[in-house]
Amino acid sequence: MIEIPFLFKLSVILVISLIISLILNLIRQPLIIGYILTGVLVSSYLISSLETKSIVSIFAELGVAFMLFIVGLELKLKVIKEVGRQSIIIGTLQEIFTILIGFLFSLLLGFNYIEALYLGIALSFSSTIIMIKLISDKGDLEKLYGKLAIGFLIVQDLVAILLLIIFPLLPIGEKIINTDNLVISLILVILIPLLSFLFFPLIEKLVVRSKEVIFLFSISFLLLIASIFKILGLGLEVGALIAGMTLANMSFSSEIKFRLKPIKDFFLIIFFIYLGFNVFVPYIDNYIIPAIIFSLFVIFGNPIIMYIILRLLKINHKTSFTLGLTSGQISEFSFIFIALGNKLGYLGNEFLSLISLIGLITIFVSTYLVYHSESIFNFIFRRLFKIKDKHNIDENILKNDYDVLLIGCDRTGYSFLANFEELKNKILIIEYNYDKFKKLLKQDYKIIYADASEIDLWDEIRLDKFKLIFSTIPEFEINIFILENYKKLNPRGIFICNSSNYFHTIELYKKGADYVNMYHFLGGEKISKLIKEFGFQNENYELVKKEDSEKIKNIINYLSN
Repeated sequence: MIEIPFLFKLSVILVISLIISLILNLIRQPLIIGYILTGVLVSSYLISSLETKSIVSIFAELGVAFMLFIVGLELKLKVIKEVGRQSIIIGTLQEIFTILIGFLFSLLLGFNYIEALYLGIALSFSSTIIMIKLISDKGDLEKLYGKLAIGFLIVQDLVAILLLIIFPLLPIGEKIINTDNLVISLILVILIPLLSFLFFPLIEKLVVRSKEVIFLFSISFLLLIASIFKILGLGLEVGALIAGMTLANMSFSSEIKFRLKPIKDFFLIIFFIYLGFNVFVPYIDNYIIPAIIFSLFVIFGNPIIMYIILRLLKINHKTSFTLGLTSGQISEFSFIFIALGNKLGYLGNEFLSLISLIGLITIFVSTYLVYHSESIFNFIFRRLFKIKDKHNIDENILKNDYDVLLIGCDRTGYSFLANFEELKNKILIIEYNYDKFKKLLKQDYKIIYADASEIDLWDEIRLDKFKLIFSTIPEFEINIFILENYKKLNPRGIFICNSSNYFHTIELYKKGADYVNMYHFLGGEKISKLIKEFGFQNENYELVKKEDSEKIKNIINYLSN
């Protein structure tokens, strides 16, 4: 019988993973699902040798080490400051309540106290990677819920990291900690960062001279520290985190992240494939019911817990609902945490199968829920329960008379304000970017902090009193909605908006828009005219270059005041 080499088996695994990933990409699903499915298919039907699984498990362990090392590199003190007080409150309350409810829920399903504790914690984490990508794809990173989502997800990651460090130290159940190893480990936790401050400046001078040396140094340091902590019984995960945190303030930390990212991505793919190895299809009946029940808790229970917390903090219905949906799937840290419990001997192999199934179900479903959150919110809150959001708008602002309504203050909005400073008291601004809102508020502009896509907002603002509405946001549906309502109330009012789509522009003109700024198209048109006018003599461009530079300088000076 011909012995099939491991390299060929690995190539088969990766090709299958590629095919599944291409399919999932077409239906806009996170690729993590594809990796776990690959493991299920390969383990159950193609590759079943213990040697292959053993090698893959080593690769999987390296994936966790590289991931936590890079997470550690990003854990600078300023990260906690950037999160914001509100996100810290939301993230902390969400973790406390979800872990508690998940723990009690697990006990009711027949798990013992230790298993219930691990499950409760694992089910409380949401995927930072998946959610940030989804929010970014929707163009919502600057919206209030987007900013809060990033903040509370960072808080969750910090909690996960803390628990990964603490749990190997706890004498849970019958486990007895080796006090000698514990003392040595705690000394190392303090000593390694301390030595880094003393000796790394010298090492830095030698290492920074060559990118290849930086690469070799970072891998050597990661594997050395991680393996020392593993030998001492505290786990490779803790060692990898400490190694990353130690190098976080080095001048070349960004270079390390850049260099190691492809390696981290490769080994992390293998980690998720390995999780799929542990889903035994013939025995799936043993844990399919708990997997479905836990998945329903994560998909619906987590968002409900989040929604209640956010409403208690007086955040409006739409933001609370949309932000709640971002917590409806489990995280990469959930898999790592269950794998840690398995390695420490608290959880059996069936828990790896259970968490893999929960991951497949929750990530798949929550992706669609987040992507279609607007439609779901409108159906549940507006059509089903007839609930409207009340915006905290200062009544004194609405009492004033305005000539212009500026919706969104992007680059064209700032240019507009800079050119019409004499109309400052006659302009009302609606802005959903909190940083821009605070900046314009300091400049004494009359401004409302709100999202133009929130239909309830327009019930509180009288559109007919504005002589001109300028919408800088490119979203076609929002612009059409505002345009139609404005023209009904004030047919002679002027409506100007942005658009990046030719067919949308035609439709806006049909509905009565007075001017649609197609900046993507007209920018090319302007350049074409310049080339026709000035030809190939570069001195001809000097005048227009000076004029444009002066205009940009004036706008920047205006904004910095």
